[in-house]
Order: sequence, then C-alpha cells, then structure tokens
Amino acid sequence: MHPSGVNGRCPSSAAFDVICKQPRQPLPRPAQPLTWVLANHSKAYLEAQQYASGFTFLHTLLTTGTSISTPAKPYSALLAPAAQIALAATVVVWPTVTTKATSHGKIKGADAALRYLRAIQTTIYPTDDTLKRAFACGERSRRHTQRIIAITPSANSEGEEGEDGEDGDRFEKAANRERAEMANNMERLMSLPATSQSLWNRAEDFWHIVGWAFNCSVAHKKRWERWRLWLDLMLDFLEADWEARIRLANEEEADTEQIMMDSLMWHYITSEEQTSRTSRTRMVRAILAMATPASRIEFTEIWVGETLEPKPRKDNEDKPVLKVENEDDDLADLGSDDEDILIEDAQEDVPVQPAGRALSSKSSHSSMESIMFNSDDPGEQLGGMDAIDLRQRFLALLSSVSLALPLEFTDPGSLYDSSFADIFLHLPTGVFSLLLSTTRLSEFEQIALSSNLLFPLVSAKVPNYATDTPIQSHFEDMIFQLRANIPSYERNAKVSLLLEQMFMDMMSSDSLQATDRLRTAVEAGIKARMTIKGKKRNAPEEEQAKSLVEASGERLLGLLEILEVSAGMKPQEWKRKTPSLPQFSSFDTLSSPPSNLSSP
Repeated sequence: MHPSGVNGRCPSSAAFDVICKQPRQPLPRPAQPLTWVLANHSKAYLEAQQYASGFTFLHTLLTTGTSISTPAKPYSALLAPAAQIALAATVVVWPTVTTKATSHGKIKGADAALRYLRAIQTTIYPTDDTLKRAFACGERSRRHTQRIIAITPSANSEGEEGEDGEDGDRFEKAANRERAEMANNMERLMSLPATSQSLWNRAEDFWHIVGWAFNCSVAHKKRWERWRLWLDLMLDFLEADWEARIRLANEEEADTEQIMMDSLMWHYITSEEQTSRTSRTRMVRAILAMATPASRIEFTEIWVGETLEPKPRKDNEDKPVLKVENEDDDLADLGSDDEDILIEDAQEDVPVQPAGRALSSKSSHSSMESIMFNSDDPGEQLGGMDAIDLRQRFLALLSSVSLALPLEFTDPGSLYDSSFADIFLHLPTGVFSLLLSTTRLSEFEQIALSSNLLFPLVSAKVPNYATDTPIQSHFEDMIFQLRANIPSYERNAKVSLLLEQMFMDMMSSDSLQATDRLRTAVEAGIKARMTIKGKKRNAPEEEQAKSLVEASGERLLGLLEILEVSAGMKPQEWKRKTPSLPQFSSFDTLSSPPSNLSSP
C-alpha cells in the first residue's frame, strides 16, 4: 500500500483534504516598526534609487512569518517607516521610472514598490496608524516634524537641569535626544521623489490626484496604465480601513463617530477644509472627471510634462560618466542624466503650474490623440470598464460616509440631492445610463439616489427615499407616470432610466406586486415620455436620447411582464401606433431554423 496525502508525506483524511482545498485567505497581522539598523539599510537602497532591491528587501521583512501565523498566534510583521511607504506610493506612478523609464531596471523598481504596497494591504491591520501617516497629502512632513520637536528636550530646559547636577536626568535627556534624532533620521529620505517630487507634496489634495488619474483614463491611456494600478491599490486600503472601523464601531460602548473620523477616508474628505456642499461636489467632480476642458483645468497633471513622450538621450562624450552595475544587471549612470532630474524630458521653459490652472497648450494637448470627447461609446467617455468600476467604488465610499457620519459629513439625501445631482444631471444621457446600470450602491442607497435625481427633472414632488419608505401606491399613483418638466427627449430619457432602476430595486427587495393599476401607470408613463411637443433642441443628441427613451420603455415593459408572470398572471401585449423597436414577450413563437442548419 502506497502512502497517500500531500506529497506522499502524510496520511490523507476527509477533513485534511477539505482544508487543503480551501482558498488561502489573508491573515492581518500586527505591525512592528523596523529597527534602526534595518530601516537605515532599506533607506540606503531607496536614497540610491535602487528601488527593486530596496522594496524587495522590505517585502521580505514584511512577509517573513506569514506561513506560520495563525489567528491565535499572529507573528508581528516588520513594517517600514511611513516615509518609505509614502515613497513607494510615489514610485508606483512616478514618470521617471514608469512611462519615461529608460531601462527595464527602473520599471522593475516601480513594480517592486507596487508589490510591496500590495503585501502591506494584505498583511497589516488596515487601521494601522503608520498607513494613515504614510498616505497623508501635504501634511506628513510637517506633522512628523512637529512630533519630533515635541519629544525633543529644549536647550534651555537641558541647561537648567544640568545645573542641578542630576546625572540621571542628564542621561535620560541624552537618551531622549538620541532616540528623537534616530526617529527623525529614519523618517527623512533625501531624494526628489521623497521630497519636492513626492506625489503627496505635488498634489493639492487627494481629490486632485483622483481627478487627474481619471482624466488620464480618457485622454492619456499610457499614463492611465499606471494610475489605474495606483487607484485600485488606494481603494483597497480605503475600503479595508473603512470596513474595519465599521466593525469596531458596532462593538458595545464604542465611540462610533470618533472611530469613523479616524479613518483614512475621512482624512481625505477633510484634508483642506470642513466639509461643505462645494467641497463635496468637487469630490464627485474628481470621481467623474472625463478630461473635458473644465476638468483638465481643475485637475491638472501632477508632474510637469508627465504625459509628454520621453526625449531621446543625447550622448555627451566630453563629460565622464561613472557606471556601476545595479541589482538588475543594468548600467546605472551616476554622472549624468540622473533620474533624480525633475522630468528630464519636459520642456525647460514649462513652469510648474499650481492645481486649478491650465497648462501650456503643448503639454495639455500632447496626448489628445486618444481623447474620447466625441466618442459615441459611453464606456470610452468614462475611460473604459476598469475606470468605471473604480469610479463606482469611490461613489459607494462617499455614500457609506454619509450613512455613517450624517452630522459631520452630510446625510445621504443631501449628498444625492446636491453633490451627486449637480454632476449626474449634466452628464450625457448615455454616460448617465451606464453609471446607473453599473452602480455598487445597495438597493436602499440606489433607490434613495434615484428619487433625489428624479426630483429636479419632474414637476411633481417625489418622495425622498433616503428618509421615506418606498411603498407600492407611490409608484402606481405618481412615480411611474412621471414625465420630464422640460419637453425634451434628453430629460425624458433620464427620467425613464431612473424609473427603470427604481423598478428593479423594488423588485429585488420584493416590494412591488403585479397589479392592473401598476400596468396602467407604467404604460401611461411610457406614452407621456414619448410625446414631445414644441421645438427640439440639439437634434443629434435628441435623436440619440429618443432611442434611449424607447429602449428604456421596452425594458420597463419587460420587467413588468416578469413581475406578472411570477405572480401567475397572463402577460399582456401593449399595442403601440409606431413601434420603432421589436417587441418580445413570453408568448412569441420562435422562427424556423435556417434550412442549411436543418438535419439532412
């Protein structure tokens, strides 16, 4: 009899086989700071811009002990100082080592930084304070300096204590000063991507980064490949931190508001000023940035010349260059064309533009060949499905904040009625439809959003389902019969799309029953929205919107038929005067197969 089991080394059992087949789940572990020696070792790599070696070294320190950690006995993970984590977040998207990289070794360094940050996200407790300090926009250096000053004894106090002749006090103060200097040394990195060219220092705030990244999803596809990775990573950090704090807030005697306000998401929301309608609307504008002229002015590029193609290097035979082999077997130039140059391929006469101002025409239009302003595809107008999914995750996070902190932030109804509506209702109809159909909001949040978006489009007073409970009579007596308050297909298309979404949300929660009154309301609303009198504006857009109104009406009838069939009712056919789209119902017969597909 041959032994069986894993690699033939252990006996098999049903329980063991089940365990082996289970997917491995990340096990968060407590973080432990690096020792001074280890931190300076990694610092030497990073300041020399040996990013592949430096972040691989940090990755090894972080993941050591993962395989033997258990929930009952988790081994502490060695976590880099906040400054080194902040540098990793910059290197992931820094043009010099990504889209402007002149060697494969530099790209490997950026990928190593991404791999290290991914490992942090799956290894460390998401609420660890080091992460919040590492990902702080524009404040990390100042705040850290203040912290060091606070723990460093002043010269005057040291002198006064020295006059007392207390040896113990002198030794204690000397030790405190040494510890402060060591901590300060570990947190300070002397390189451009860690200081003036740091992502966290270049950006006005977090939402500036978000807006520019989504502009790239439409206008600068090459840069988007890096920004997409960065946004996905940051959303993983934000979502994990927020969900962990919700669990903490649900514990007994927990200070719910304070726990949620300690989150990284709340830090980004309040980074510039106290929350207001203006600041909240700017967040939504950043999330839905589509490289329009206004969006490119408001959310400018982070680094000067970021989207320009790299210039070919010019040989300089007169200037000696010291070359050494790095960890990637590439030759690193230490004499000229150092990658610490601001942006070696940018125009020398292009000044650094503050956020909110337009760039020079050459910079802002360098990659306009890929822009999708005139695209008929709403998906391309939003930057593709990856960008759409990331946008929806951000919108869902904002909605979650309004649910958890209605007094400190704003309540869901006000968020949807003001900030969301201010942006959504001005979107092209196709984009509007796509955002509704790809939402990540819960059924409650989605129906609340739909009712608040519906309110400015119609004349009737629509219930606010952020506070009111939706009931069947609302939809039979009013909602499904609504038409736009302006005679245009564009407005009526948005009304119909919102009603369609509300119908699905009500069906999903089993809150809608098939009745004759419901069918009457749905059919009356479809006819009303298709009847447009008066002069039509913007004919091309109106024609496209008319098709959307018709298609949405067909889908509403299809949903109604599903509801009726589920209730055991016989489907009813709605006869129209001039059907422009084919109708299908459960009692339609199928056509015969083509003769060439028939069996001989």
